[in-house]
Formats: sequence, structure tokens, C-alpha cells
Amino acid sequence: AKEKGKPISIGGRRHSMGGQTFSKDAIFLNMLNFNNVTYNPNTQTVTAQAGATWKKIQEILARHGRSVKVMQSGNIFTVGGSIGVNVHGWQVDSPPIGSTVLKMTVITSDGEIQTISPSLNAELFNAVIGGYGMFAIIVDAELETVPNSLVKFHALFTKADNFHETFEKNISGNP
Repeated sequence: AKEKGKPISIGGRRHSMGGQTFSKDAIFLNMLNFNNVTYNPNTQTVTAQAGATWKKIQEILARHGRSVKVMQSGNIFTVGGSIGVNVHGWQVDSPPIGSTVLKMTVITSDGEIQTISPSLNAELFNAVIGGYGMFAIIVDAELETVPNSLVKFHALFTKADNFHETFEKNISGNP
């Protein structure tokens, strides 16, 4: 890219933000083939390459009775894209996915491969989470996991003028 004077665009499933992250005449990096996923039973963490989908991660974690801590409601997206936009999940009172990232391997604009974390090059780590690929290309990420448990779906309908009271009573006040 530097030799040809072209920008780089990064993509996985290519759904995040409707394609605004693509540049005209850019070199496109399709991350879908970077999809290895490894579970570490000692640390109970999962390391996933940027192109791994949440579906693949879920399938591997389920074998160990584990689940991701935060992810989008759909499992078709990639871990790199999800971190790149710092998605939030459907889990009430949970922060976005960046809160579950323990460390990442990234490639910076000068071609250097770096391991970053909240304590190792924290400024770059914080910029990459939600940075839409502008600060580095995510190669892989190590994420926290939690015990897997079945969740029962329940819907409660209310009028808009009762929403706050209904939410407080049935969601916020419900352990």
C-alpha cells in the first residue's frame, strides 16, 4: 500500500456501518480467512483471529461450557469487526465488547506487529477498540469468557408512557 500510495480497507463480513470504512481504489484486506479460534482452559479465555465469526467462537466455547461475555445479538459478525466498532450486546447493564478484550495482536501502519493490552501500549489499545481500523489492523484478540447458561426468552409489552416504570420494575430491579 505504501509503495503504491494506496489506502487500505479492512473487511470481514462487511456489515459494520454500512461500508463507510471502505476507501475508493484501496487495497482490500479480506480477513475472513483469518478465523482460527483457540480456547485456553487454564485462563478460561478465548483467542480468536479477526475473521472468526461469533458463531464459530460460540461453537468452540460451548464444548467447554463457556460463552462470550459480550457480543452482538447476531452471531454472523467477525470478532475483528465487532472490536473495530466496539459493539454493545443485548446484555442489560453490560459495557461494550472492548471491556472484555484482554489483549490483541495488531499490525500498525508502519507494518510492525505488536501485542497490545490495557497495560501494554494502552493508548494504541484504546484507540483500536472502536477505531474502525484507522489505528491498526486487528490480527487476533484474547477475550474473557463466562460460564454458559441457558436463558429463557420472555417478552413484556407496555405503552411508551409506562416504559421507564416497567423497565425499572422488570429489568433493572430483577436480579
